[in-house]
Amino acid sequence: MHDSFGLQDRTDLGRLVALRNRSLSAFGRCAPKQIGHLYLAIKHGEDSALGFNLDEEFGAARSADGMARANLNFARLLTAASEARITCPRGTDLRLDLTGREGIPDDGDLTGERAFGNLPCGEGFTSPLGAEGRMVTGCLASIGLPLGDPPVLTIEDGKLVSASQPEGDRLLAALDAAGGQGRNVAELGIGTNERAELTGNILEDEKILGTVHVAFGASAGIGGTVSVPVHLDCLILEPTLEIGGERVLERGQLLL
Repeated sequence: MHDSFGLQDRTDLGRLVALRNRSLSAFGRCAPKQIGHLYLAIKHGEDSALGFNLDEEFGAARSADGMARANLNFARLLTAASEARITCPRGTDLRLDLTGREGIPDDGDLTGERAFGNLPCGEGFTSPLGAEGRMVTGCLASIGLPLGDPPVLTIEDGKLVSASQPEGDRLLAALDAAGGQGRNVAELGIGTNERAELTGNILEDEKILGTVHVAFGASAGIGGTVSVPVHLDCLILEPTLEIGGERVLERGQLLL
């Protein structure tokens, strides 16, 4: 087969699957965003020779066009705003400085010269200039779902300063291993993929429609200035999100 994403035949499909599997295993269930994905190359397609439905395997959205619109809307709001605020029933209250930072849509379109993404797609995101407050996380990159109470992460002056629970200790250790800038607040993202489900794999969990995630570590590839060999996302469930004073999520429900 041949399409605009450049997949030529079943050999390329096999490479796609192999890349997906490596990205989920070799990187501790958290591949960096620079690992390109191609799952939208076959929208809602079934290939019996591969033994599974690619649409289901990669959590593709029921409406790729609708997801793309949501990603673009969030990216535009993030670009125009100077501040965002996240709260949630578990106790999150985090403010992020967005001044001068560009919002980026991730809709799976890799046709651009420098396009990149991960599996599955479905978010609008930016790299904040700073952040203050606390967040309660329901999934941590490279760690998964908390076994007990969800970790509370405290952020001051744009850096993670403390984290509760054993999962929080593991997160801090992973970030500190990358050096002094490992705890940098690197990303604010909003999930838009209605087929993504909570699994403990942050690559899928962060794309769940109506969730928000904040990442720590490297930001240079998404509009920030920090270059370190780590980028770990942490998920906020049932968030209420205001961007530039406009409420766009209410306890996980999309208001746009």
